[in-house]
Amino acid sequence: MRYAKKMAEHEVFPINWFDLNPNQIIAYLEHKEYVEYKNERGKHQIKNEWKTVKTFAKAYGLDTNLWGYIPPSPPKPKVKIIPLLNNVYQMIQHKYSKNLYENALIQYILMHGFLIGWRPSELVIQKARDVFLDDGYIIITESKKNGQPRQIFPEKEMMTNPRRKSLKNWIEHWRPRVENQYSNDYLYLQPNGKPFTVDYLRKYINKQVKPVWNYYHPYVMCHWCAVGRLIKSKVDTKKWDIWGVKEWLGHDKVSTTEDYVRFAKQYYRNANFDWIKAILKFHGEKYKKPTMEQENGLISKTPLKTLVSTGNNRSAEVCSRREGILVFPVGVDKLDPFFSISVH
Repeated sequence: MRYAKKMAEHEVFPINWFDLNPNQIIAYLEHKEYVEYKNERGKHQIKNEWKTVKTFAKAYGLDTNLWGYIPPSPPKPKVKIIPLLNNVYQMIQHKYSKNLYENALIQYILMHGFLIGWRPSELVIQKARDVFLDDGYIIITESKKNGQPRQIFPEKEMMTNPRRKSLKNWIEHWRPRVENQYSNDYLYLQPNGKPFTVDYLRKYINKQVKPVWNYYHPYVMCHWCAVGRLIKSKVDTKKWDIWGVKEWLGHDKVSTTEDYVRFAKQYYRNANFDWIKAILKFHGEKYKKPTMEQENGLISKTPLKTLVSTGNNRSAEVCSRREGILVFPVGVDKLDPFFSISVH
């Protein structure tokens, strides 16, 4: 319906959904492909709009195969930029607002989004009653599959740990602060107590998080979760658990999950440890008020000392930053994965 509304409001070729005209629809799609996107981008968008057209045509009993239109095939991505652990940590811990609830809202959305990997369309319709804290699982409603439910069992630390940004802390401590007659049991609420829409969530969270990590967009949390959980399976079982991650993320085709393995192998070479456990175990000092040098961009605003626990057998090490140079304590023979260099 979101695509249908935008297509009906198009300035050049508005689609009349009550009187489908194949010529008008094909003219609209070709205008988008060759004029607006110049045959260089937007092929995923056009493909989704064509699916919308086929849905309406099926309701009217029309066969779109007779229209002679073939949507462009989106190329498989050769590069997938996802945040490394230091970037994820900074996003989750960053102070976004002086308003305590708003600051917590963004941090919790990021924490849960990276570890659960739900899509923006799933996140905005998630209900609090579908989080079963005592039983340790979540029921996710898949909006792209006509509301089909999907069950996942997140780590206990993220579900109920009182010392983490857990779902229990969010539901019992933060969410009730703004809940009102407009909330309707939605899990994440705006500061005014109303639920998000997909478009507003995208604008709202991009504005807040992009200054911290420039490549951020809401869907990157799903990509990160796919890569992170594939790497976790490799660490735990020495194999890439494609089917397990497919079920976790709700992919229709196993080939979708297999595409992520290619990127997971590349990231695994540089950070061959459990990414999920590392995020759950991170601790750090609170951000302090930046100095004048930091305000001028001469020194990073990252805390001078950060205690990192990556969940492996060795004890946590304290790493200091001195004017942007990492200095590691004596006896550390391997670069801590938390401080992996961000090379895209």
